[in-house]
This record gives sequence, structure tokens and C-alpha cells, in this order.
Amino acid sequence: MLRRLLLLSSLLLISNLFYGQIVTKNYESDEFQTLLKSELNIILSGKAGYDTLLKEAVRKYWKVTEYKFITKKDALYAVKDESKSFMFPMKLQEVKQTSYGPESSMNHKFWLTIVIGGEKRISKYNDNDVIVLSPLNYWCDEKNIKDASYRIDYIIKGMNDGISIVRDNKISDGYLKRINAVIDEINTNSNQIEEKTLIINKDAIFTVEYPLSTTIKKIYKEKDFKKDYPYKYKFVDEAEYLEIVQGNSSEYLIMLMVIEVNTHILIYDPSSRKTVYYGFKTSGTTFKKGDIKDLLQCNK
Repeated sequence: MLRRLLLLSSLLLISNLFYGQIVTKNYESDEFQTLLKSELNIILSGKAGYDTLLKEAVRKYWKVTEYKFITKKDALYAVKDESKSFMFPMKLQEVKQTSYGPESSMNHKFWLTIVIGGEKRISKYNDNDVIVLSPLNYWCDEKNIKDASYRIDYIIKGMNDGISIVRDNKISDGYLKRINAVIDEINTNSNQIEEKTLIINKDAIFTVEYPLSTTIKKIYKEKDFKKDYPYKYKFVDEAEYLEIVQGNSSEYLIMLMVIEVNTHILIYDPSSRKTVYYGFKTSGTTFKKGDIKDLLQCNK
């Protein structure tokens, strides 16, 4: 309960988007209803490796609407049709303002998104138009969508499941009810944290303090991690981590920190591709010793 109250308090402060897996419009909204009724146009990147994996992931895990794949060229004309929905990567930059003018640093939002058509160009869309999103790890190792290829199964599955939660529960009330429903549904299987071994990529970048970055093995000595995480865990190198992510083991869970405007904490189950825990903190692009304790709150 404490975890939820703290999370909800933070969520209400940040924007009109709420982060779960991750639906930003309510069930009765015109945008959400158009999404359910339309054939989703999935815009291919033109990057062969990513597009192949994206197609495979959609065919396996996208169940909530009909869909088709289109090229960027096709999207130039199709996006004007407000009866259609579109999936594509969205990268936004927000310049921070001060009394002396804009700061040189920028906040970067980087998501795989779904929007409804009606704009003249894809570039005209902004965060207020987004219906569904999945955050991408801009500040670390996902500077472009191709970098997220290794976990595209989990991204597509998460977006699909987020839509299903709002649809099946017909969630049309305010932020709190929507947030509760999405978080509760995602964390239904969070008891797996106590039962399975959590896999942590010791080589991944988990903290950004511009212009420097660091890895979790610099934040925690492996033996000290147990002070904040009393269940089973294993630090692995990147090669073993990727092997587990792309496999289907029922023995492991995978921890991923995604850093864009906020720091998102995701735990994936490779046997189902489901997100079994989701949370985030709003203190910026940092992950510090002790933050892992937040994970434990979902079991209390």
C-alpha cells in the first residue's frame, strides 16, 4: 500500500500522461474507441533487422486489434485519416526554461507510441496525442528504435496488455482509478519475485549524470545487493543477459531500468514475455543504491 500511495503521489505531479503499461486515454474517449475499432497501421523503420523482429513480435503478441504493416512513405498520406491508428517511435525534446532563457540541456522523451490519424505529418504529433506508449532507454543504450530490438517482444506484449486492461475493465474514471487498475493488473504476478531468480545485467548503464554514466556494478558490489533485495538474484554479463532475455526460461525474471525523462523499473518474465512488475521514480535520470527497495513494496 505504501508503494502505491507514493507512486500515485508522484504520478499526479508530472504530466497528463500516466505510466503503467501504458495507456493515456480512458475507455470512453474517442481516441481509445477509434483505436479499438481501427486497423492499426504499424510503420516500419526501414531497418531490416528491427522490422523483422517487430513483425514477429506483433504476430505473436498483438491481439487487441487488427493490424497491418506500412512503410514511412505510405504513412505520409495515410496519417491524415482520423479513422486510422498508427504505431511508430516518438522522440520529443523539451527545452527547460529559466528566467534567463532556455537551458542548454534538454529532457528527452522516447517512446514506441500509438496515436490516431488526423495530423498532416507524423512529426506534428506530441505527447498529448499519445494513446499508448512504452518508454525506451534513451539515456543509456536505446538511442534509436533499432537498439530496442532485443526486447521488442516485451514492448509489444506490454502495450497490448495495457490496452486489454483498460478495455476489459472499461476504465473511464479519473487518473487514480486508471492507474490503480493498470498497476494492480501488471503486478498481479509480482509474487514471482520471491520465487524466481532476478537477472541483472551488470554491464548495463543504469545511471546517467550528464555527461558521465555508470553501471550497476559500480553502484552495488554484487554481494551488497542482497541488503536491498533479499530474494534470489544473479549478476551476469551482457552476453548471458541477452541470451536469457531472448530465451523462454521459467527459472528467471529480468530486471530492466529504462531511463528517459523518468527512470522506469521493469521486471519481465521471459517464459511469457509479460511485465510482472512496473514502477518508476521521478527524480530524474539516476539510479542510486537503495532504489531497488521500491521493488519490495509490491509484495507487502
